[in-house]
Amino acid sequence: MTAAKTTRKTHNIAGRGEEEYTPEQREADIKAADNYAKKDEIFCAGVEIAPILELIIRKKKQISLERANHDSPIWKYVKDTPQDKNVKQDLVICSGCVLYDIS
Repeated sequence: MTAAKTTRKTHNIAGRGEEEYTPEQREADIKAADNYAKKDEIFCAGVEIAPILELIIRKKKQISLERANHDSPIWKYVKDTPQDKNVKQDLVICSGCVLYDIS
């Protein structure tokens, strides 16, 4: 859930409601998730499937991985899109098998 929330356009701030993620806030939140994922395999699995949760289960049309390090587990099932951090393309499972086509 932690990583999935960082891919969304907005986030909830207590007492203020929904606000758009800034690139700096997204970077900090993804780094925090990555750091915890290094210590906990189950949490890491959650980070890995965050794009699947948002795009397939929650049916978001687009998510953002802006400022996510390329070695982050959040990229595991996402095709490499270094020029565009907004994911709306195929998700891949393992090495090359298409799991779901968003486009």
